[in-house]
Amino acid sequence: MEDMSEPSNNVARNTSWKMAIENTLTSVRKGMLQHHQKWGSSIFQPVTILSSVGAEDAIRLRIDDRLRKLSKCRSESEERELIDDLLGYLINLRAFNSIHKPEIWGDFE
Repeated sequence: MEDMSEPSNNVARNTSWKMAIENTLTSVRKGMLQHHQKWGSSIFQPVTILSSVGAEDAIRLRIDDRLRKLSKCRSESEERELIDDLLGYLINLRAFNSIHKPEIWGDFE
């Protein structure tokens, strides 16, 4: 397996890496929008019964939970699901903060 962490002078390899990023971002975007359409904005307006945690903290708790599970997972399929969940929650946290803290969380840098 080739090491993608180091920059390469090979144009084809760089193009492949760029395409992998583009394809991954497209897939994540599509999946997140489908998930949002199915479930709405429940992540930003959590229904709390026994707790009074706010939306940002609820997202952070879900991130913590996925990180904990990821550190203990045993299968590639479980790892993929956890990474996808983690990506989604991180993006949702970023989106939440860009709305509620725009002076800090503007454009991606």
